[in-house]
Amino acid sequence: MVMAARHGIHNPYEWMKRSKKLPIENTIRTCRFFAGEMTQQALAEKVGVTRQTILAIEAGRYSPSLELAFLIAHAFGKPLEEVFHFIPPEEPEKVEEPEAITQDQPHE
Repeated sequence: MVMAARHGIHNPYEWMKRSKKLPIENTIRTCRFFAGEMTQQALAEKVGVTRQTILAIEAGRYSPSLELAFLIAHAFGKPLEEVFHFIPPEEPEKVEEPEAITQDQPHE
């Protein structure tokens, strides 16, 4: 988040919008393997999207809609949180303000 602050972005969610890395990870590839090495095409047909959409989601380049995420998880017979994981943004580092020196305080 330090980098975000350097760019004048103080809201961590704004940084995620501008960043290329999505805050959602998935285990779709692993789920496909354990589902008899299901192809991306087979999964796409099962949930009603293109193979390219599955490829982009699996690679982390695209976040699915909530509905699509549930459909994908359901295709594997798994709860949503076993297939998709939200990675919360880092909170901005707090910068401590130095204490003000008053006339009464001795200088060190």
